Amino acid sequence: QGHIKAQFYLAWMLEDGLIFVDSQVTIDNYSKVGAHVGGGRRWYNEQTDRVFGLHTFCDLDTTPAGNTFPQISGGFQWTGDRWNLATDVYVPLGATVEAADPATRAFDIAMTGIEMNLGLRLGESNSWVNGGLYHYQGGGQSTDGARAGVSGWLTNNMLLQVGLAGDPLFGANVYGGLTVFYGGRRGVLPQNVFEKMRLPIDRQSRETIARQTEVVKQHR
Repeated sequence: QGHIKAQFYLAWMLEDGLIFVDSQVTIDNYSKVGAHVGGGRRWYNEQTDRVFGLHTFCDLDTTPAGNTFPQISGGFQWTGDRWNLATDVYVPLGATVEAADPATRAFDIAMTGIEMNLGLRLGESNSWVNGGLYHYQGGGQSTDGARAGVSGWLTNNMLLQVGLAGDPLFGANVYGGLTVFYGGRRGVLPQNVFEKMRLPIDRQSRETIARQTEVVKQHR
């Protein structure tokens, strides 16, 4: 399911790092709108030349059947010059199962999940290879999967990402995206680890929704 995202990111520099707010609006290929608002704190350690960050978000997405699911998420990122590590947890709020098609007894299920990702820089380039594991569960079902991909800066303001993810529930899926940044006199491409603090959080902002039939409706 493809989507277009408009994002507003604002950061305030502090003596030992920064704080930021991040808001996004998404529109998918079914013309359904999603909203995502969050913020976080990042610390830069000059001795290790690494950045540690914490963040939390509230997400609201609408399925093709018109069901709207809110969720909260939280995570951390540990970023350096050669490798990055990130973990995010996603928890739906309210009812997690809603009827999608009464005629076929199909239901939309908002799933609770955790994702862990590792990124490795390719030589001295501005490209990275990324891999990770994830687990999602909800509506009496669960799945474990893996993803792998590459990302690279095409220009100082343009980032390309492509990859493949797969698990028993959702199958194999190819994903990708082109992000165009606006702002900064010389562009957004970071020249060192300290400048990587200023980049927006790279996370799964769209909620993970499964479709299943013959599910007993549940409430959280």
